[in-house]
Amino acid sequence: MKKKYIYQILLALIILALLFSFGRDLIELDIEEFVLETENHFRSITTIFLLLVIKAVFFFLPGPVLYTLFGMLLSPSLAFLTICGALFLNFSLAYFIGFLLGYDFVKKFIKKSDKLQEIFALNPRDNPELVFLIRLLPLPLEPVSITLGSTGIEYWKYIIISLLGMAPKLLIYVLIGHILFHSVTTVAIVAFLIILFSWLAAVLFFKNYWYNPTIKK
Repeated sequence: MKKKYIYQILLALIILALLFSFGRDLIELDIEEFVLETENHFRSITTIFLLLVIKAVFFFLPGPVLYTLFGMLLSPSLAFLTICGALFLNFSLAYFIGFLLGYDFVKKFIKKSDKLQEIFALNPRDNPELVFLIRLLPLPLEPVSITLGSTGIEYWKYIIISLLGMAPKLLIYVLIGHILFHSVTTVAIVAFLIILFSWLAAVLFFKNYWYNPTIKK
């Protein structure tokens, strides 16, 4: 048990050190200007990819901006797949941070968040389908990932369902970026509207599910 607490403290200190060392620089970084004014296309894409991965620790990085930038720089299909690759690493990193910190340790830090406490109460470890619902709703990605990791939910189920739940939102941001940076086509607009309204309908349905105990029973 003592070793476990030592590992938890060391991990927490490493995260704090990273935030203290690089947090200010990342906060002051104008991501859009830095990426769009860089002549090297590969460097821009690599930068966005890495920023999305390290967002697992640096929560304040703007996920929607990064998704949209991918849509501006790549074709919609390639942008979507690239974001999924970055989020795979992001979700994995956040999951193992939560897993190593442990349920009791993480629980102390989410007392002020009713939403995250609800996640614990719903027991996603034994109900992995709830991860899809959680990802579909507009909840902060990384705190949720760390919280889910600390519950001990099966890793591969967590990853696959998380990516499936994120897919509608990612497609919306990718299409926004594509429409902003490329010539607007009827197909792109129709696809965007279909995905947008489908996602909104799903969010409204699952919000009703979330807050209606009689449905859950």
